This record gives sequence, C-alpha cells and structure tokens, in this order.
Amino acid sequence: MSAKELTKNIYLYQLTNDYLTIQAINLGAIITDIHLKEQNNACPNMIASYDNTMNYIEHSYHYLNTMIGPIAGRIAYGGGDKIFSINQGLHHLHGGFNGISEQLFNVEKHKEPNKEILRFTLESEHHKDGYKGRFFYQIDYILEANTFSIISHCYPSVPQHVSLTSHLYFNLSGDLAYPISEHLLTLPAKKRLRIHLHGHPDAILPIQQGDAYDFRSPKTIGANLALDDSILKRLNGYDTPFLLEQGGVISLEDPTSKRRLEMRTNAPSVVVYTANHFNHKMILNQHKKGEPLDAIALETQHIPNAYQLNPHFAPTYSADNPYQQATHYTFSSPNFLMPER
Repeated sequence: MSAKELTKNIYLYQLTNDYLTIQAINLGAIITDIHLKEQNNACPNMIASYDNTMNYIEHSYHYLNTMIGPIAGRIAYGGGDKIFSINQGLHHLHGGFNGISEQLFNVEKHKEPNKEILRFTLESEHHKDGYKGRFFYQIDYILEANTFSIISHCYPSVPQHVSLTSHLYFNLSGDLAYPISEHLLTLPAKKRLRIHLHGHPDAILPIQQGDAYDFRSPKTIGANLALDDSILKRLNGYDTPFLLEQGGVISLEDPTSKRRLEMRTNAPSVVVYTANHFNHKMILNQHKKGEPLDAIALETQHIPNAYQLNPHFAPTYSADNPYQQATHYTFSSPNFLMPER
C-alpha cells in the first residue's frame, strides 16, 4: 500500500475531559496530541507532533509517539542465533520492519463513569522479522481526571518474549516553545545499562552519586548532559536504559511553566531518549524544524537486549500467560482550568 493510499485509511480519535484532550490515530496507535486545558483558553500540546499525517508515514523511523512491539529496543546483531531481522545498523530495533508501529489498528471508544477509553486491537504475524506464530494486541488508552493511562496486553500464540512500549516524546513547555534541557528529571534508579560502540546495551552498571546518570533527586537534564561522559557525547545525548526501583515515581517538570508529569509503571526499566537524531527534515509543532533536545522520550518496558544480558530479563508469554504492562501519566499545572463543582 502506497503512503497516499495508507493515509485514506488513517482516522483520528479523541479522549477529552475537564483537564486533558488526547488525540490518536489508528496507524501504530500513534498519539498526536496531549493538550492541557489551562486558563485563558490556552491548550498547549505536551508532546512533539508532526504538522501533518503524511509525516508519520514518511518519517516512521523516528517512531514519534507510536506504540512499539513485539519487542521494544535493540536486540544486538539480531540475537545470539540471529533469528531476528536487522533493520537498524547491526541490530533488530523496535520489532523490525513490520512492527506494530507500522500497522493499522482497529479502534473502539468506550465511556465509563468518570473515564473515557480508546481500545486499539490488532491481530498480526511478524514472521519476516523472526517472530513465531500470531500475536493479538489490545492496547487501552484511558483518560480519567488528569491521568492518562496506557494498558497494554499481548497474547502470542507461540510462547515467547514480548516487550511493548509507548514512544511518547514530551516537552512540558507546550508546543516545543523551548528545549527540554532545563526540565527537571527524577528517576528512581540505582543502575543503568552501558551502551556499546555499536549502539546496543551490553552491561549493567551502578549509578554513582553525582554522575551524569544520577537522577535520583531532581536534576536539570542539560546540566547532567554537560558532565564529562564519553558515551553521552558519542550518542549526542541520552539513549539510556535505567533499571527502575519497584514502586518509584518518574517525574518531569518544567520550572518555567511549572507543569509537571508523574509516571507510575509496573515495567522494570525505562529508556530515556533526548531526541538525539531530530533534524530539520522533521516539521513539528507550529511548523518548527526538529532539533536534538526538542523533547524527551520516557519508554517504559522490559530491560532491552534481554536475550544477551540475562535470559531472566526476558520472560516468556503465551495466550494462557499474556503480557500486560501499565503506565500512568499524571499531569499537573498551576493554570489548570479547574472544572466547576
């Protein structure tokens, strides 16, 4: 199907309440907008978005705000026995050439007391990318008060590892008004993964107090990037998996607008990516040309490259033991247009 034909089958869906408006399309379950409802009719978009639908197709390799699967992240060299397709450099990335980010979902909208739900479903096979059997995906986008949740399920017909994530790119300034370098990031993590010269995670390392990966208390992203770390310089920013402490809260805050995001998840890790490869070919919010540090992705998932790091990190799922992951995004703003009571 050509890109032009594909756009004819792409539809926009919306969740809205007194606090937030969420918009998404059926291609890749891509989220195009997260608008806060603030005073003075301000409705800034909290994520980086393309200025038109065609760009999500033509620049799909940036995975802008899409769902990722069957396995998120890089599998180094296609796995130990090279069973997975090589679609990025030397590695298998984000499910390969035919991952769920490239597919059209069925979408249904449901309403319950005090919440709205978009349910994305897809049945697919990924044989060309090295996966066995068929996969049934159910991904729910749920809006309740000022919290947006993503609840993901996957039922593979053949037992195997699954790891989904949402590749949302946040910038709490609203519509990319300024870079995320001054945002404050907090991560409940004492360990992180080292990134090999070939770009894949290859070892678990402790985070040292005060080093460039220490976000256990709120730290300015740009200040930590300015510390002398050779890997971050090589990567042009963070593309780093962090191992999360159970029950901890990830937070992102823009000190200028005072907008804040808190994330809670049952996933064991989060990959922090600072849009290192954004470029001027990307036309984003308000017709802005893309730049590194325009946004930050906080990708909750199983520990990436698990096959080679430790098989324990790659649990097996099946139709009888389905994959399930939940991540909750709670937004706050001093300028919320509070609902009448």
